[in-house]
Formats: sequence, C-alpha cells, structure tokens
Amino acid sequence: MGDKKVDYYGPGAGVYPAAPPPGAGSENQQQWPKQQWPPTPGQNARQGQAPPKADPKQRKTLMIAGGVAAAVLVALIVGGCLGFKHLKENVYSPQVLAEEYLSAIVDGDVEKAIGMSPDHNFEDFSLMTNEAYAKAENKITGFEVTEVVVTGGKADVSVDIEQGSDTTAVTLDLRTDGTEALFFHEWKLNIGLSTASVPYLPQGDATAVVVNGVEIPGQDTEVSETIARSFNFLPGDYTLSASTGTPYAGYPDQLVSVRLNQDGTATAQERSIVLRAEVTDAGRGEIQAGITAHLEDCMKSTELMPKGCPNKWRVEDPDNYRNISWSMPTPPTLEPVELEPTGPSGPFFVKAVNGEMVLEYEVLRDGSWEPEQQKAPLYWMYADVEINGEELSLTFAD
Repeated sequence: MGDKKVDYYGPGAGVYPAAPPPGAGSENQQQWPKQQWPPTPGQNARQGQAPPKADPKQRKTLMIAGGVAAAVLVALIVGGCLGFKHLKENVYSPQVLAEEYLSAIVDGDVEKAIGMSPDHNFEDFSLMTNEAYAKAENKITGFEVTEVVVTGGKADVSVDIEQGSDTTAVTLDLRTDGTEALFFHEWKLNIGLSTASVPYLPQGDATAVVVNGVEIPGQDTEVSETIARSFNFLPGDYTLSASTGTPYAGYPDQLVSVRLNQDGTATAQERSIVLRAEVTDAGRGEIQAGITAHLEDCMKSTELMPKGCPNKWRVEDPDNYRNISWSMPTPPTLEPVELEPTGPSGPFFVKAVNGEMVLEYEVLRDGSWEPEQQKAPLYWMYADVEINGEELSLTFAD
C-alpha cells in the first residue's frame, strides 16, 4: 500500500502518514497536525483531545459568586447566633420573667402575679383580687433589677422594691422548668415577693369578708371563737370589714398594714383581725333614749314601789303615805356597751349608773299629814337589748 503505515486498534483507528524524508527543506515542509493518541476501544474519540482553556471572565464571575455565597453563609451564622443570644436574654431569660411578675403587681394585676407565684397550700390569696387591691394604700409603686446570677438551673434576681418612700432590696428565686421554643430554658418563680399572713376571725353573724369595700365572694366562714382563718396580703394597707350590719350595730373597720422589712420579709403590723360587732353611735343613742323614756314613765308613778322601775321606797305601812311624786334631777349615764360574741342578733344587757332620784310625799304622823322629801341615789339599772334588723327593743327588769 505504498509508503503509508496503518495501525489497527479496532474500530475507528486513526491513519497517520509517514515521516518526511531526510533533508527535506523547512520551507517546503508540510504542516503536520499534532499527534493524538488514539482512544482505547469503547471510548469516544473526543476524549482523547486536549481540554479547552477556561474563559478568564467566566472564571472571575464564578469566583465572585462563590465569595458572595460564603459571605451570606457567614452572615446567616453570625445573625443566627446574635438572634439566639437576643431571644435568650430578652425573651426567655429569668430577668424577663421577674420583671413581668413585678410589673403585674405595680400595674395592679395581682391576680396575674399570684398566678405566676409558686402554689403553696399554706398560703391563701383569695382576698387579693384586682378590684380590692386597686383600692389599697401604700402599695408597691416601682422596682429596679440590680443583679441576675444564674447557676445551673437556678437564678437569683436581686431587685430594689419601692413602697411609698421606702426602698427595700429583695431577691427572687427562679428555677428552670423544662424548655420552650425548643432551645430555651423555661423559668418559673420558686420564691416570689414576701407576703404577710394575718389570722382573721369573724364573730356574731359576720361571715362575708369585705376588703376595701369590696365583698369577696365565696368566703363565708363559720363562726368560731377559737379557730381563725389566715389570709395572705401583699405589701400595702387594707381595710377589712363585714357586709353584715344594721343602723344600730355593725362591725367596725379593721386596718391591715403590711410592710417590707430590710431583710426582704413582709410583716403585718396587726397580729390578727377579730371582727366583733359593736353598737353604733345611733344604737347607743337609741338605747339612751329608751332608758330616758322608761325613767320618765317611772317618774310619773304615784306609787312607792312601781313595777319595772328602779325608783322604789320600802315602808312598813304604805297607807300612811299620800301625794307621792317622783323626779330625777340627775339621770343615769349609760356605760359602754359590750356585745356578746354572738353579735347583735342575740339579746345583750346594758347598764346605766350614777343617777339621782327625789321622792316627795306626805306622811301621817300623830293624826296629821306632814310633807317630806327624800333623795335616793340610783346606783345602777339594767336593761336587756335586742336588735332585729332596723328595730331595737329594751326590756327592763322588775
């Protein structure tokens, strides 16, 4: 086949011309293509070719895009860390919970604050309603968190509490209680703001509890002279009274003053509250008027021993006396009225003392009537009093 060499490497093998003869001039030298090795069997013929050079502009674009992607990834990582830190410190931290709790008290939402407090069986906050607390005096008016120390699952939040003109440092104890939003600790109050427990003992027919003029429903208590029910009060001044009463007898208001001590505890100035019925000014006036009217009727008597009256003059022979008349230049004074523990619903007695009576009469002596006068002190007199609603009645002993 002449001067051509043929190599067979299977299908698609290349054909290559022989080398030029020796001494052939370069000017007439034929431009031969670069040598290419034939592909192995089964390979595409193009795989044997040299790879094309990359476009510099395209390479620069790819480098810029990669840099931007890396910067975005770094920004997302940094932003995620900052966002996590922001949520941890400003949304899910123990300080946030402590501030929410104290803000509820300052804003008057004590029912929310009590709901956030730990539930202890020995504490009774049933009198601490928003309506009753709104009318309290000398309440907590502000606070400032001064320090937060977190140790494991425990956080101590130090706070300066403002009550009136006083500022008291207290520490709230918070503990972790699971997680929320998947990644953050959930905190709860373990020890909240200190409160004062005050024993409360209603007597007589006083059962309903009234705080600052607000009747608290569901607080009816059986009358007991020995067992009192204790209620917890947040710092402030409260007025306790009973809804039961009449124009003549009622239950005087009792003041409960709770203050924060320098050690952070709370104390009530009153050790206990006993609601005991007392006769009102109107009731005392009515009793005094009843005694005066009764004595006036007694002074109209023309007998030496009128029934049911304190003016009595004992003599051997009443038939020797005539023209009998009584007067009372000095009426008796009503002593302080003390009601029984059963209250105004049951009868109670009153006592009037230090009066003076004058008895004038004629006495038969030696066949003639002679005028005489006697002065008799009224040391005391008793009367039973009973109050039924708006009615007051007196019964005088004979």
